[in-house]
Parts: sequence; structure tokens; C-alpha cells
Amino acid sequence: MPSINLGNNLVYRDGNIHRLSGRPGDSASSGNIIRAASPEQIARFGSAGRGAGEGTTFINPEDFVRSDDTAQRPELAGQEFRTGEQRRGEAELAAQLGVDRLQDVKPPKAPEFVKMEKPSLVAGQDEFLTTTGKLLGETPEAAVTEAAPAVQVTEAPTLAAPRGTAASVAGQEAKMEAATLAAPTFQIDPDDIEGTVSAESLAEAQTEELDQRATASFQLKQLFEGEGNFTTLFARPIREATDRMLARGLGSSSMAAAAIIQSTIESGIPIAREDANKFATIQLQNLTHKQATALANASVFANMDQTNVGVRLNSNIELSRAFLEIDTQNLRQEQQEEVLNQAAINQFLLSDQAADNAMEQLNVTTEAQTDQFFSQLGVQVRENNANRITAVEQFNANQANTIEVFNARQQDLRERFNSELQTQIEASNAQHRRRITLLDNANQMLVNEFNAREVNAINTRDYQQQYLNYRDTASRIFASVEGNENRAVQLASSELAASASGGRNRSSSGSILPSLIGAAGSIFAGLCPIAQEVYGTETTEWIKFRHWMYHDSPKWFKKLYIEHSVSISKFISNKPLLKQGIKYFMDRQVRKVNWNV
Repeated sequence: MPSINLGNNLVYRDGNIHRLSGRPGDSASSGNIIRAASPEQIARFGSAGRGAGEGTTFINPEDFVRSDDTAQRPELAGQEFRTGEQRRGEAELAAQLGVDRLQDVKPPKAPEFVKMEKPSLVAGQDEFLTTTGKLLGETPEAAVTEAAPAVQVTEAPTLAAPRGTAASVAGQEAKMEAATLAAPTFQIDPDDIEGTVSAESLAEAQTEELDQRATASFQLKQLFEGEGNFTTLFARPIREATDRMLARGLGSSSMAAAAIIQSTIESGIPIAREDANKFATIQLQNLTHKQATALANASVFANMDQTNVGVRLNSNIELSRAFLEIDTQNLRQEQQEEVLNQAAINQFLLSDQAADNAMEQLNVTTEAQTDQFFSQLGVQVRENNANRITAVEQFNANQANTIEVFNARQQDLRERFNSELQTQIEASNAQHRRRITLLDNANQMLVNEFNAREVNAINTRDYQQQYLNYRDTASRIFASVEGNENRAVQLASSELAASASGGRNRSSSGSILPSLIGAAGSIFAGLCPIAQEVYGTETTEWIKFRHWMYHDSPKWFKKLYIEHSVSISKFISNKPLLKQGIKYFMDRQVRKVNWNV
């Protein structure tokens, strides 16, 4: 009889389903069987396609007609051969799994794994260094102390010389004119007295370039390049960084090398900064000493210039006084000569007239001398006053310049100190925030990793336990179904064989059913009814005992248990004391089982 074409390249042949490739000449053979036919298909099509060459011809299901022999054969294929105990066991298993039928059991859902979340970078809210109370305030400026105004000597009062009145004789009086000079022979030129400021008395501001030894980068380079410095100064930070990396299991990674380098640099920066500050302090002190020396030298030269001007002035004054005395003496001599000449001429005058004339001459002489004296005294006073004012103004200007330079230097030092302190504090705060952020993130990552690993482990363990329960249940269902199918096939084969032999062995077929029923009882015994009776079906202890019985118990015990478990379970169902004794024995065996149900 040809095979049955089911469509979609599926073919029924002699109880099996074949899948054809669809190419011309393809046939249903043992190489393309995909599964056994269902009981309904076997009951309908029977042995269709059996025989040589029947795998190459096909008919549609509606064209299939059973032969007479086939119609007269007993319809045993697809029938269910199960005892009441088997149905009770199946119902108990379905109740344990929470379903009405074993066919309703569904595979468990895959567990939901918790994904590890990346923590956000959040700066730590720790207290950082601030510049409050650490910056220098306004630098107090040194006040200029000016010399008091020079005390000027007032002009000397001019005294009027007493004059005598000469009695003259009318017609006999000789007139005499006083000898005068238009100007002194020698006068003091102010241009010759005025001094000039020498180049040495001018102080120049001392400046220097920043020595590279006063920089932290140079000192840091010296620390790392100096022979023996690296292993001597940085042995401890290198060792600490290495220990931390080894503790984290990163001893051979690039992160370990980076951590060692960073630890070495961070340890060397304070040392380099301290050395640079020392060199900067020394350089600043040297510059201060140079400036003080320049100011002192300029002051010495200025004093020398003032002394030279004073010496020149005094020398000119003395020289002018000497010439004035000579001129006065000459004028006096001339006047005396004139007097003598007039006296000789007027000898003929009366003696009293001569005396009066002499008195007049003395008056003129006294008045001239007085005028000359007070004129010279006024010149000297004005010169001395001008010299004092000039000296005071020069002293005040020098003091103001010195104080201004000092204040500017103090202001610059204060601003530099505040700027460097602010930079150091900001760098320290940035490093502190970076360390806090790294520690917080590392801790958060560890917490997230631990939580995810624990949750995933719990989900996986629950999934595995549920899977094992489903696996055992499926194994039982599969064993039961396969036993039923095998028994159905055996019965069908026996019936076919009996039909083919013409009923000669019909009497022997009656013995097949009892043997199959006995086999079914043995299979149901695999459900371990004694352990279920002792422990109940609500726990997994009976499954553990069954595992021990199948895999670890002696062969003779396994054989006896399988053969008599059903009858023994019925016998002890109403005997609690006997159950306790059997339970004591089973508990000892269950404790030996290392199987996680």
C-alpha cells in the first residue's frame, strides 16, 4: 500500500512520519524519519507504506482505504494501558506541580538578571581648605617723615650811624667829596657755588631674573635625576603603592605602574616645593641686601656732594670778605689821602673848622662802613637760608623715594604670597576631591557588583531548583507515556502476528496483557510509594530516597523494593509506629544523598 502524503513534505509510512526534501525521486526511508506517528494516525492508516517500494509512491489521506484484513484486525494501537495506581500517581504529581493535568505543565520562565549599574561621579562633600584667615591683608605703608622747614634767619636790622654836624665858615669852607666804589672788586657767582648731583649718588633699583633653582619643576627634576635620590627618598611611597596594587590583584598591570609613578610624583612635589622656596628666599634676601648697599652708597656720595658745595661756598665767602677788606682799606687810604690834601689846603682855616671837617669825614666813613657791613650780613643770611631749604628738600625727596620703593616691594611680596597660597590650596582641594570621588565610585562599584552577583545567584539557584523539579516530573511523564506507547506497540504487534499466523497462537496472546500489566506495576513502583507513604508528597525527601534507592542502594534491596513497594505501602498506610521505624532507616540513607533537588 502506498505511503500517505500529509502535505508540507511530510509522509506517513508504517507508523512513522518522514520529511522529504521535495526533490524529484525522493522517497520515505529510515534516514528521513523525524518522529513516530500519533496514536490517531496509527489507528487510521495502520501499516500503510509497508513493504518494498512503498516509500516511493504516495496517496492523499482522503484516498486511503483500509483493506479487509486491516479492518478485521483488533484496534489495540493507541489504547492506554494503565492501572488505577498509575492514574493516582499521575494525579498526585499533577497536584504537586499545581496543575489539573500533567499536560498543562509549562517550563519555568527564565530568571530576570539584575544588571550592574554604573554609578554617577559625584564629588565628595568633605570640608576643603580655604583661604579664610590665611591671606595677608593690606600691607601697611610706611609714612614719610619729612624734616621740619628750615628756620630762616631774619634780616639784620640796619642801624643808622650817628652823624655829627660840622660848623663851617662862610667863604672859607673847602668842599670834599667822599671816595666811593661802584662795585666790589670780587663778587660771589651763584653759578660757581651751585653743586650738581654726581652719578654715584643716584641709587638704581636692583633687579634679578628668577633663578631656576627657585622653581619647583627644577627641584623636582633634580630629585628624580639625582643619583641615589630615587631609591632613598621614594622607597616608601613606591612600596605602599605596590602593596595597594598587589592587594587589589593589579601588581602586573599598567594601573600599578601609573599608581607607583603618581605616588612618587606626589611624594616629591612637597620636597621640591620646599627646596625651591629656600632658594627663592635666599635670592630675595640677596636682592634686598644689594638694594640696601646701593642706597647706602648713594647716600655717602650725596653727603660728599653736599660737603663739597659747602666747602666751595665757604671758600668763596672768605675770598670775597678778603677782597672787600682790601677794597675798603684802599678806599679808606684814598679818602685819607684826600682828607690830608684838603687839610693841607685848608690849614689856613680856623682850627675849629678843621675839627668840624674831620668830624664830617668820620661820619661819612662810619656810615659807609655800616652800610657795607649790613649789606654783607644780609647776603650771608639769604645764602644760608637758601642752603638750608635746599638741604631739607633734598632730604625729604630722598626719604619719599625710599619709602615709595619700600611700599611697592612690600605690596608685591604680599600679592605673590597670596597668589601662591591660593594656587596651593586650590590644587590641594582638587586632589582631595579627586581622591574622594575615586574612593566613592570604587565603593559604589563594589556594592553594585556584590548586589548584582547575589541577586543573580539567587535567581539562578531558584531557576535550577525549579528546573530540576520540572525535569523529574517530565522524566516521569515521559517514562509513563513511553511505557504506554511501548505496551501499545507490543500489543499491536502481537495482535498482528496472531492475525498473520491464522490464530494459531491466539491463545498465547492472552498472556501478553497480564505481563504488560505487571510491567506497568513495576514502572509505577519507580514512583517510590513507600517513601511517599512515609514522608508524604509535600516534601522532597521521598525523591532523595528514591535517588539513593536507584543509584546507591544494593542490587538485592533495589530489586525487592521495586517488586514489593506497592504492597508494602498499602500495608503500612495505617500503621504509624511501623512508619516511624521505616522513616528512621530512610532518614539515614537520605542524609547520604548529596543531590540538590
